[in-house]
Amino acid sequence: DLLGDASSSQSAIIVPNPKNETIYYLFTVGSTVDPSGYHYYTIDMNGDGGNGAVVGDPVDLGGPESGDWSEKITAVESKDCGSYWVISFVNDVFHVYEVNEFGVAENPILSKVNFKSTQSRGYLKAAPDGSRLAIAHQGIAPATSGLLLYTFNNETGEVTNDGKMLFGPHSTEEGLDVPYGVEFSPQGTKLYVTTTDMEKSYKLYQYDLESNDIANSMTLIHEEESFRGALQLGTDQK
Repeated sequence: DLLGDASSSQSAIIVPNPKNETIYYLFTVGSTVDPSGYHYYTIDMNGDGGNGAVVGDPVDLGGPESGDWSEKITAVESKDCGSYWVISFVNDVFHVYEVNEFGVAENPILSKVNFKSTQSRGYLKAAPDGSRLAIAHQGIAPATSGLLLYTFNNETGEVTNDGKMLFGPHSTEEGLDVPYGVEFSPQGTKLYVTTTDMEKSYKLYQYDLESNDIANSMTLIHEEESFRGALQLGTDQK
């Protein structure tokens, strides 16, 4: 059985080998319910009579921090289009693995940031051009929760320690409002975030990333009765 967990915010992501169309890498992260850590599998689409098969054992990327690993994982193409960056987060460190024609790098690029969060739930996304990362830490404690925006270098895989708090958990007349899902627009000029009151309703906000004051550009564009929801840019860019 594959590791990861169905309850995880971003339980798995598949990244192709950029030079071999039959080889893929499946990265998994556990959950608060089942903290299985961070792993990847190699998949050969020539296996099992062309149906694809896992090759070898899972590779443990979490190590001693597996029990603390977040439910967040994303990937973005490198600037030279010759590799991919697979990005995850634990405590106050971004772990970035390069995937190129030789496979998954043995060692990650580590970027420590000032904001430490043990809030496992919530999404992590990269802008389509790889210039920014948005990360949502779902929780009610302001010191460890919120939506932050970072600068990402898609040439080196480094995350700049310049996190801007765009949205912290707070109370409204209707109750709590805490961030969960995030996504960038196709051109990377807008950022969208879904929030939850942890009970029965969620909201969708938009940020203008070209504004001189991104945090105050927040606009409520939708709300409905539902516990919480994720966001995903489609292949049609919608």
